[in-house]
Amino acid sequence: MMKKLSGLFFLPSLAFLAACGDDVTQINQTGLEVVGSAADLPECTEKNEGEQAVVKGETSIRVCIDGDWTTMNSENSGADFACKTEELKDGSGLKIVCNGDSIGVVLNGSDGKDAVLPGDTLEADSERVATKLDSVVGLTQKGPFLKGSTVYLYELSDGRTLKQTNGNFTSNITRDDGRYKFSARDLVSQYAMVVVDGNYRNEVTGVPSNAPIRLKAITDMRKRNTVNVNLLTHMEFDRVYHLVTRGDSTGKKLTVKQAKRQAQKEILKQFHIELHDNTDAEDMDVFGKTEADAALLAVSVLLQGDSNETALTVLLTEISNAIEEKGKWNDSATKARLVDWALKADTENRLAQFRKNVANWHLGDNVPDFEKLVRNYVGVEAGLGVCGSEKTSVGTFAYIPNVNSTYYARSYESIDASKNSLARVICDGEGGDHWRIATALERDTEGWPKDTAEGSVNKGKIDTSLTYVFEDGKWRHGTGLDFVIGFGCTQKMAAKDSVLKKSDEIWYKCADTTITVEGVTVASAWHLMSDFEKDYVDWKKYRYSDVGKLMNGHFTGMTMVWDADTLREASDYEILLKKACVTSMYGTMDSLSNTLTYSCDESGWSKTGTFSDNKRGRPFTTYKAVQIGNQVWMAENLNYGKTGRTQDLSSSSLCYGDIDDNCSKYGRLYLWSAAMDSAGATTGGTASYCGNGRICSLTKPVRGVCPVGWHLPTRAEWETLVLAVDESILEYDTINVAARYLKALTGWDNNGNGTDNYSFSALPAGFASKTGSPGGLGLSATFLTASEIDSDSVIVMNMVHSLDWAKLKKAGKSTFFSVRCLKD
Repeated sequence: MMKKLSGLFFLPSLAFLAACGDDVTQINQTGLEVVGSAADLPECTEKNEGEQAVVKGETSIRVCIDGDWTTMNSENSGADFACKTEELKDGSGLKIVCNGDSIGVVLNGSDGKDAVLPGDTLEADSERVATKLDSVVGLTQKGPFLKGSTVYLYELSDGRTLKQTNGNFTSNITRDDGRYKFSARDLVSQYAMVVVDGNYRNEVTGVPSNAPIRLKAITDMRKRNTVNVNLLTHMEFDRVYHLVTRGDSTGKKLTVKQAKRQAQKEILKQFHIELHDNTDAEDMDVFGKTEADAALLAVSVLLQGDSNETALTVLLTEISNAIEEKGKWNDSATKARLVDWALKADTENRLAQFRKNVANWHLGDNVPDFEKLVRNYVGVEAGLGVCGSEKTSVGTFAYIPNVNSTYYARSYESIDASKNSLARVICDGEGGDHWRIATALERDTEGWPKDTAEGSVNKGKIDTSLTYVFEDGKWRHGTGLDFVIGFGCTQKMAAKDSVLKKSDEIWYKCADTTITVEGVTVASAWHLMSDFEKDYVDWKKYRYSDVGKLMNGHFTGMTMVWDADTLREASDYEILLKKACVTSMYGTMDSLSNTLTYSCDESGWSKTGTFSDNKRGRPFTTYKAVQIGNQVWMAENLNYGKTGRTQDLSSSSLCYGDIDDNCSKYGRLYLWSAAMDSAGATTGGTASYCGNGRICSLTKPVRGVCPVGWHLPTRAEWETLVLAVDESILEYDTINVAARYLKALTGWDNNGNGTDNYSFSALPAGFASKTGSPGGLGLSATFLTASEIDSDSVIVMNMVHSLDWAKLKKAGKSTFFSVRCLKD
């Protein structure tokens, strides 16, 4: 049975309360029990933690610490604080000695005369123990506070009032992990407050905060010199202060240790976390490995969310104020907001990014398993239950029953697809059991049979604007056309280039695609076929036959050709020549629709074809020729000079300046008589003598000096050429730009070269006269026609270096000009 001693026993601060010899010191009071033996001590529990007692026959005081009545003496190697009793010399009482210092006495009775009576109380001040520290260190964390953040250490007078004294100290964080340090300190009591103020590393964003926050912690320094400051130490602060100074719901005032234990449990309970040990918040670390460390990081992530520093500070204040008096935070709306954020973040796989953010700081060896605690909060607070438990197994669908949640819904019918389609959630086992927002596909196809026919189509259960297709044993997103057509486009159909003809005009094709529906890529889909695609289907049968064959589309009207496995549009030149130059024909020659011989290579058909003049005894000569519009022209000037039916061809044609090289380069110059009659015959009859001073009435076309199958062009035929390259109406002296397109790229003097768009390659061969010197070489090109004006003059086509026009004009029959023949 526990006894009480009369008199006073006390344990005040060493700095103020001491006794010299047997002198008595003024003291404060607190209870101290006396028992007859150690067996009579009551059970040491959290409720009487810190209580002290004297066992008769022992010279030291016992204190209830961590479930055990510990003897406080200097020989107890595990104690930071040791006290013992010594009998006064006069026998009037006991002297109390703590850590070698006399701090007071207990008298046997009033003035030392009365004996200690059963039931009397021996009292001591265990909540004000002077503490000497070698140093104080710790981590400041939200994530870790940044270098330069300020840390304050405030000395508290005792564990009953928690009032600040004048003993305040300041330090700064000098390490990336948020660690601070205070050098050796003497404190008037074992209690102190540590405060950090600064910017911190945000585990949600992975980068430093934009603004500072302030966190604080209250701690008992008797058994520690390491104090971490974090969100949990901060949120418990006001509650601890209330429990110590004002008491719990029954009015009982708790010790600091009791208050901290209770406050921590109450705070974690708000987040549905229950720790299985008594880890103090000052020992928790976001880089730690324990369940308590995971709890710290989980709470930090939940409260941070996507909020800025101001919003976080306000939220911490609201929680601290709410918990302070009754230990509860009843703001269901804010709690639901945290649930909504965490649910959406987990759905977006952001928790993995938060873990990566913390790991990438490289400030610790570990990132605790915070995800399961965040997910547990979501399940319990949302009213869903814990995902993966017996009641809510993986694959379970549910509605959010928490009416404060943005995603709240009671049933499919209560879901507003346009506003609240996220109401349906699913318990997912991938990456750890967790609730996540069901996808549109999961929501809309929930409960649909899995033995449905391939290609079956259905509208969504919730969002009826969405279409779903059954393929390979599961439902997937489809397109609106799947529903319109009545069955889905699947990969097997796409591989066959399936075509569906609704009418002569409306065709659909099932093909591979990369379109996205509700954020999901659809691998195959129907589309309305273009006219080109329709023609493609018609032309497909010609892919490997009739090489170079031109095909006119029934739907597009375009001229196309198969080139290997590619269907392409034919070029204008291919259309003109009525056959395409395709890959398999490269390096070959072909006589096309105009009987000219063309070569085929990577650039297509050669610009000019060739033909041979080897008939009627002429020497074998190969000429270039080109088709322009519906006409086929020689692409170089005629250079034939052998005597023919008339006897004066040699004297009626010549090389410019009588230089043979000029004939090789520019062709021969001819009198009109030589051009018209020297070869002997028109296409339709017998030749007659044509020359200067005579009218030559021959049936057109006139072959004249041209090779067999060719003839001297008329004025009208030259007009046709000019109109083919320049749509201006050609009349005498009408301005046009045909010469720009017909002149060769080189050979013209004074910047007179043309663009030679049609490979006609007109060269400035000049002219010659029987009565004078030649002229115009490099400056002009004049071509004879079969159209005469009178006995002395004919019509010629003229181009000059200084102008872009091609002009039909009058010229004398006695002048030598160039000849270009036109194919019959």
